[in-house]
Amino acid sequence: MLAINGGYFAFGSGPVSYSKGHLGYESPSGNVKGPRACLIYDRQTGEARIELSMGREYSNGSWGAGLYPDADDVICAGPTLVKDDANVFWEQYEAESFETSGISPESPYPRSALCIKDDGGILLLAAQSHTVKARGFSLPELADYLVSRGCRDAMNLDGGGSTAMWWVGPPVDYEPGTEDRSVYNAILLRELE
Repeated sequence: MLAINGGYFAFGSGPVSYSKGHLGYESPSGNVKGPRACLIYDRQTGEARIELSMGREYSNGSWGAGLYPDADDVICAGPTLVKDDANVFWEQYEAESFETSGISPESPYPRSALCIKDDGGILLLAAQSHTVKARGFSLPELADYLVSRGCRDAMNLDGGGSTAMWWVGPPVDYEPGTEDRSVYNAILLRELE
């Protein structure tokens, strides 16, 4: 089993991005200030896609309920980093209204990302320096790196102190450098039987 941190949250007030799991978990949020990149996974076909959404809908008296009703698993974060094999970070940073989000694009912080390759495979990335505390990629560098790894489409996940990847228990090559945070949601991959 492999797990990586998911979408954004605010300390003390929970998720600020939408997520939904096939086991019935759904985390709506009315606190999304712009469109967001969302991973949508269809368990029946085994296909994943990244598309832009507000990450929320207002229905039945609450924000987010019922978003992507035909999808099994959804997680929204952003911004979009790669689209159709090209680095689209700067245009999406503005289009997804991240300039007022507090996310510093040029700072080389620990980062987490998800990409879909041309063959439909999924690549998960948690990047943090092994030598310098709380150091990693800038967002434009991360987008370039993902393009170099053959990513067709990719999105940023929550990063900084939330950057974490687990593989059957303890973190892989973990080096202390950021505070170890509990996160509100995660992406879990398991080997199919």
